Amino acid sequence: MDMLASKITSKGQVTIPLELRKLLGISSGDKVAFSETEDGNVIVRKLDEKKSLAGRLANKISKPATDEAIESAIRSGWRANASN
Repeated sequence: MDMLASKITSKGQVTIPLELRKLLGISSGDKVAFSETEDGNVIVRKLDEKKSLAGRLANKISKPATDEAIESAIRSGWRANASN
């Protein structure tokens, strides 16, 4: 693949060229992650929404679960699975 270039806007936005979007399997609304390699290059990859879900949910938890709440949830799950 030839070197592809894109211009950064005043808001720090950049358009990922179509050829790269196809290669990465990304489209409008998808999220991408950036990481730096030891030699200073940047890797761009599509964010796995299933993995990022844990991060989004972490901000929704107002307080840690107690041992009693965890045990109760486990018992409820066992009862629900036993009836199926």
